[in-house]
Amino acid sequence: MSKKILICDDEYDFYEMLDFFIKEYLDTYSIDVEFSSNGLDALLNTTKSKYDLIISDFKMPGMDGINFINSLRTKDTSQNHETPVLMFSAFRPNLNELVGGRDSITFMTKPFNSEKLMQYIEYQFQS
Repeated sequence: MSKKILICDDEYDFYEMLDFFIKEYLDTYSIDVEFSSNGLDALLNTTKSKYDLIISDFKMPGMDGINFINSLRTKDTSQNHETPVLMFSAFRPNLNELVGGRDSITFMTKPFNSEKLMQYIEYQFQS
């Protein structure tokens, strides 16, 4: 079963760590993991590809996580209006700042629990 994940984070080391965990612990899936270093780049990627899951940092330079998700949910050219989003943050942002699709956004704190992360991703893949 092939799955596709987009990771949007301004820290490449965080992407590499997530990529390792995902491919190591969810080896029953064929997973393609793509990287975007900012929200604008990620938004462009969502017009080209359909993802099974989007993982985004909350605080990034330029277009932050909230603006990225708001644009993702409202942009006509996005193929990912309803794609589940896992947002990483050192704090839980105000959900009222997010537009439609709040139900499909989950927050996880940094540093994260790798077991919980893998359970969440596997749950999304099975939904």
